[in-house]
Amino acid sequence: MPRFIDLSATIANSPEGTPEFFKTEIAYADHEAGARQ
Repeated sequence: MPRFIDLSATIANSPEGTPEFFKTEIAYADHEAGARQ
């Protein structure tokens, strides 16, 4: 059976108090920083 992934959910940094193994951390960069990569 195919597996479906919901891509409509927003990804955001985890709130304070979230256990370390559940945390989501995002490093944001502007266009200039991305272009340097």
